[in-house]
Amino acid sequence: MLPIAVVAGLLIGLSLGALGGGGSILTVPINSAAALAARLGSHASLDWPLLGVFTVAALAGVLVGNRVASRVDAPRLTTAFAVLLITVAAYSLARSLPGLM
Repeated sequence: MLPIAVVAGLLIGLSLGALGGGGSILTVPINSAAALAARLGSHASLDWPLLGVFTVAALAGVLVGNRVASRVDAPRLTTAFAVLLITVAAYSLARSLPGLM
């Protein structure tokens, strides 16, 4: 498992260095692939039907998102994404705060 983590870290570091930051678009798939490889190497059981559902849903999201992004102007998309991030952050804070007090 350590060799997988080292390779994943190296790939992530190289992508971030080459892109000057903002390499999260590469970081997430690299981390996911490394995690899957580590799980497969540890003889852990994977719920393949569930993985299939998530894969199909992700592909559908990519296709729909591409259509939406091509029809909506960039500033509006940026604003909508900012609202989404703030909403998720507020929800996470509201769920976590009682446990911290």
